[in-house]
Amino acid sequence: MKKDKSVNINDCHSLQKHAKILYEQGKYKESEKILFSLKEILVNEQSSNADLMIEVFWGLLSCEILNGKGRDVVEHTSLQKMKNLLERRQAEESVSAQGHTQSMTWLLHWMLVYSFTSKENNGLFATILSDTEAYGTQFQRIVQMRSGSLSKYMISSFIMARG
Repeated sequence: MKKDKSVNINDCHSLQKHAKILYEQGKYKESEKILFSLKEILVNEQSSNADLMIEVFWGLLSCEILNGKGRDVVEHTSLQKMKNLLERRQAEESVSAQGHTQSMTWLLHWMLVYSFTSKENNGLFATILSDTEAYGTQFQRIVQMRSGSLSKYMISSFIMARG
């Protein structure tokens, strides 16, 4: 924890709760600012405060999407880090396989929301399904498991990404 700024973990939990209240009030920009700062404060606390970090990244990701942030911001500020946090939790066996799959499904859901509500065609949903070097095959497996509901979106995103 950053001792030079006199911030402790209880302060971080309070900030996260405040950001959640702002989010629920529809104040996404204010919530995003707090969550981004909180992410920076907690960057070295990922192992000891993984649950808080995941809550911060879920909030940050949704705020970035709702605030219409560009693909680079969403992908590099939240998506990849969120995916890595979720994978780390599974590797440490601090979450069940079913819990991990559910979290990854929600992440895929948010990428669908982003891909189909963004002002510009960002192709991010297609990328996370096709770029196995960066994203692995987890998202493809989720689409296969939930093929009835996700396959049509996968096909649409690939068509849209081609421009």
